[in-house]
Order: sequence, then C-alpha cells, then structure tokens
Amino acid sequence: MPNRPFFRALALMVVLCALWAGAGCGDQMSNDPAALQRAADRGNAEAQFKLGILYYQGKDVPENTHKGLALLQKAADQGYTPALYNLGLRYDHGGMGVEQDEAKAAALYQKAADQGHASAQINLGRMYAGGRGVPQDDAKAVKLFQKAADQGDVIGKAGLGEAYATGFGVPKDVDKGCALLREAAAKRPDAAQDTFDRYCSKGIPNANRDPTVLQQAADKGDAKARHTLGTMYLWGDGVPKDVKKGCGLLREALAKGANDAQMQETLELYCPK
Repeated sequence: MPNRPFFRALALMVVLCALWAGAGCGDQMSNDPAALQRAADRGNAEAQFKLGILYYQGKDVPENTHKGLALLQKAADQGYTPALYNLGLRYDHGGMGVEQDEAKAAALYQKAADQGHASAQINLGRMYAGGRGVPQDDAKAVKLFQKAADQGDVIGKAGLGEAYATGFGVPKDVDKGCALLREAAAKRPDAAQDTFDRYCSKGIPNANRDPTVLQQAADKGDAKARHTLGTMYLWGDGVPKDVKKGCGLLREALAKGANDAQMQETLELYCPK
C-alpha cells in the first residue's frame, strides 16, 4: 500500500486555473463586474461563477465571501462544472465561507467528475483512497485516476503511476508505473519527481519529505525546503496540521525567491492576509 499522504498531496497540485476561471480556463466572457452582474441576474451560470470568484478575491468588487458563495452555489445548482469543482474544493478543505464537509465535497466532485472534469476525478480518487467522505475503495480511486490520465492530465498520470508501481488498487506493474511517473515528471517535476525517485530510482534516498531534514534546510534559508515544508504543514501531510505555520513558511519561501505560480495560488487561496 503506498504512502497515503501522496494521494492527499494531489489535492494541492490540482488547485490550479479551474479554481479561478471558467471551463477549460478560458476567458471568453468579460470579467467586467457590471457586465457579469447583468448576465448573472439573467441566470448565466458562467457569469455567476466568475462574479462569485471576484467577490471571493475582492478583485474589482468589495470582498464578500457570503455573496461569492451564494453565486457559486447558483452556478453549481445549474450543473456548471467549474462551480461544482470549486465548491467541492471549499467543502473539502473548509474555510472560505463554509465548514469542512467531506461528504458534500465528494458529492460535488462526483458531479463534476461525471462531466469529465479531470481535477475533480483526481480529487474524488484521493478521497476514495483515504476513505474521506466516501467508503475507502482503492479500486475506485485508481479508476478515477485512470479517467483523468486518459484525458492527458499529468497529475492523473502521476497518481496512476504510483498505483501501478506499488500495487495500489491494481496488480503491481513497476515498469508500467515507472513509465507513467517518468512521463509525468518530465512535464511536472513538482507533481511526480519525488514519487519517481521513491519507487523507480535505485539508491536514491527519499529525504525530500523528511520534516527534520526539511526543517534543518529551512533554518539555513533554503527556499525550496520552506516551500515543501510549508505545504506539508498546510495540509497536515506527514506533520501535525498547522495552517499558520504553513502559510508563514510559504511566505518566507516566496521572499527567498521560490516564486512559482502554484505557490502564489496556494497563498492567495489558503493564506489570506
């Protein structure tokens, strides 16, 4: 059985453009709040979703979590895929105007996954892997990773690769697993390189996620160590969950030059000032 925190860590990796934009992360509708409001009042789900995100962010409109949530819910009630996924994320982790409700998160992910949303398939898969909000079911988890991988999703391939490399929910096939992990690592080293090293590179010690080693490196000013350790504290992945400490480490990493899009989005979403 593989290390379950890896599957929990997939959640962080898929909090990407779908959280902030419409289906496919396109920008085909105006982001002007007045125009969005008019369209939202007419029942346009995409406008409701985009306006809801603006209220959450306080971007071009006064920040209003209550209004943001209400608009996202209206869009989700119409079956708008990005809204279903976005609400799923919020109920999955709690905060941002909602109490954590893993069962509700799973139900929302399921609706988005049924519409082919790869990130929802991955997040629902990790919930089945960990038995969070749904009965624990390794086989269902792998099937969902497979659906995301079949769409070319790199994170889906990383999850599927580890499953085959370790025999998690499928017959063990190290060669197949490592091929998938190698492909994923080539495109997204942050998503798959550590896992590839763990299962597919002989003689390479996996100290990359040892909290003690990371803390020692962080104390010496290593930005990458602060980034990794910060995300671990943020999710309670291998360490006791401590959002304040995690956010502090991420901000320190950013100040030290570890400036990547994923960390910026994580800070904006989970570490409001």
